[in-house]
Amino acid sequence: MTLRVDVTPLALGGAAEYDGPEDRFPEVVMLFALYAILLLGGMYLVGASFASPIAPALVFIAGVLCIAAAVAVPVMTQHRDAGYHRRE
Repeated sequence: MTLRVDVTPLALGGAAEYDGPEDRFPEVVMLFALYAILLLGGMYLVGASFASPIAPALVFIAGVLCIAAAVAVPVMTQHRDAGYHRRE
């Protein structure tokens, strides 16, 4: 199924082609995997920081940064996907 959208008045300056959500399936799976790895890895690092004999503060900070990156993945994806709807 191909849906052609004319976006001439938009920032793209011409017609764009959108083939539907089935074309984005591999991208969505990869983003979900990245999100899950960052979130679970960050949670593990935060928990392991309390038992770490070497630099527990750095391990804790690394865990918090991983969790923050996991939260940023869907936010940045949504921001990037919504870009062609905006007018200049």
